[in-house]
Amino acid sequence: MQMEKGMSSKRKRIISCVIGGIVLAMLLFGALRSPRTNSSGVDAVTFSRASGFYDDPFDLELRFDGGKVYYTLDSSDPNEHSTPYEGPIHIADASANENVYCMNEDLSLEYHPDIIKHAGHSVHYGYKLPQSKVDKVTVVRAVGVDAAGNRSDVVTGVYFVGFQNKTGYDNFGIIAITTDPKNLFDPEHGIYVLGNAFAKKLVNGYFKKTSALYEAWPANYNRRGREWEREAAVACFDTDRRLLFSGNLGIRIQGKMARGMLPRSLNLFARKEYGQVDIPALDLFGENWRLSSLNLHAGAHTMRDMLRDYLANTLTSHLNFDTRVYKPYQLFLDGEYWGVYWLTPRYEKEYFQSKYGVPSDEVIDVKEDKIEIGRAEDIELYNEMKSFITDNDMSDPAMYARACELVDMSSCIDYYATEIYIANTDWPHGNVALWRTRGNDSGVYGDGRWRWILYDLNLAMALKHSETDTVTRSMKQSPMLASLMDSPDFTQALHARLVELAENEFNPARIETFIRDYETFMVDAMENEYIRFYDAEKTADDFIRMCENVVTFFQRRCVYILENYGDELERK
Repeated sequence: MQMEKGMSSKRKRIISCVIGGIVLAMLLFGALRSPRTNSSGVDAVTFSRASGFYDDPFDLELRFDGGKVYYTLDSSDPNEHSTPYEGPIHIADASANENVYCMNEDLSLEYHPDIIKHAGHSVHYGYKLPQSKVDKVTVVRAVGVDAAGNRSDVVTGVYFVGFQNKTGYDNFGIIAITTDPKNLFDPEHGIYVLGNAFAKKLVNGYFKKTSALYEAWPANYNRRGREWEREAAVACFDTDRRLLFSGNLGIRIQGKMARGMLPRSLNLFARKEYGQVDIPALDLFGENWRLSSLNLHAGAHTMRDMLRDYLANTLTSHLNFDTRVYKPYQLFLDGEYWGVYWLTPRYEKEYFQSKYGVPSDEVIDVKEDKIEIGRAEDIELYNEMKSFITDNDMSDPAMYARACELVDMSSCIDYYATEIYIANTDWPHGNVALWRTRGNDSGVYGDGRWRWILYDLNLAMALKHSETDTVTRSMKQSPMLASLMDSPDFTQALHARLVELAENEFNPARIETFIRDYETFMVDAMENEYIRFYDAEKTADDFIRMCENVVTFFQRRCVYILENYGDELERK
């Protein structure tokens, strides 16, 4: 301390600069933290530059003590047959490189219109292979092999060069997913393509015998389960291009009919076998949740505007049902631009535990009448609740009071009113989810009552349904709702909530402001996506028009709701 006090400020600055230079050099080669060592005791290769965004080209150096380094630039897994590292690798803007993976005609049946036509189906979406070069990043994957032939773990670096000059990326997070292309595009093994599963059915004349929509036809991308999960290196960058997350996760195709659309939604899983126990939700979402999986939502039926799920979940996040946080990202898959996505948490027991303070082992989640989280026998708790409400006379105050002990009726009313208001035609015969705890635990959410979850609003807010009586339609499709509507208390509360939604959450002026801001934010990014997947046959004007249809829906819907339910409440 005495030496420090007697030291001149000039000398301090000199020493500080020297130390800073040493620290920077150590950081460049990963020396401040021990290189990752695998089970064979082999340290990983270190890179002189971290994954990230760089204004100018540079030379990348690789370091590995005690052996040889092999690397690839095509996202494939490196091995002893890959390019040997003999000197710095020049990293520049890769966008001038030829398109590779996005030109694969096995990505979609829409690239084979003759097959669809032969089966008696029409082309639905109009996808086109991109005729211009899509934006790309340089992906460097390296492995070290020691003198005894032992391999290190594969290390992946992703480098965005010159993106400060590209349009459409401002205020978006960027996520790069890298996996051996065989995991995605191989006919037998790849999860993203039609593949051999489709080819075999085609040979056997399957498509002459079925009337199913082509999105559901047998294909690799329609296969499910751990067998169809692939390990991938994932790097997430925030809007300031800081690296939020880097690690290996499992990836799967996600969705129902949307699996046949482009781009496809993905689920991401943290697993010990990949070296990743959980995902830093605080960095990604600003919430201190514990998460072991994520969803990258590509929009499904709303892929051309990406609006509906985001709008409804955002504007009703304060109501008494579960909504998800949606963060805008753009994906680069194996180094190539792959479209606009929403990054959201997945519903899992750790999510409910973190968000609601309930024991994770006590969480039950039922989706479309099937157990998603919990034990198989937990379905009886759900069936008992549903049967009680459906089979009993809810006009009897005693029966309705009992129903209020089984479900959080405020959650029920908020949820049904929201779905009815937005005229979700893919509901309530489907896309219904609820959760509860198994027992009566402490805390507000540990009372064992059922609460609702909002999800999958792809077919909501259609202009043609702005004046549809969705109360009556929903009652016909949901015996539980029809029974609850026999209760005067429930009916009055539901109608009151519809009016409140018209006056507040979905007020046309609020909606218009929300969507105008959304258009400004999204328009350049969506135009890039149109070029990628429709070869510019769709333009920013198409995006604006679809958003305007949603504005008009809410204008007309407000009038309809107030005319049909506002006067009724005033009379009472």
